[in-house]
Amino acid sequence: MSKNILLIHGLSAPHWLLNPMASFLRAKKFNVISISYPSRQQNLKNICDCIWKKIGPLIQKQKWHIVTHSLGGLVIQHILNDYKPH
Repeated sequence: MSKNILLIHGLSAPHWLLNPMASFLRAKKFNVISISYPSRQQNLKNICDCIWKKIGPLIQKQKWHIVTHSLGGLVIQHILNDYKPH
């Protein structure tokens, strides 16, 4: 099982909102990365591009589980559809 987890926040939510979850998962020995993006300053395409630049190199090399909240789920659906990572 992969021990890598990406956390992606929702609309208007700062990335640190997911810190309690990140701390819990790290205590369970998961490798956790919390992704920040400009949820209110960009359109969906630009947000997807911004996040892909951050996670593309990671998820192309290793298996990652992705936990999202709100807009983060929509963003990941678009990324998976548009970029088709392995």
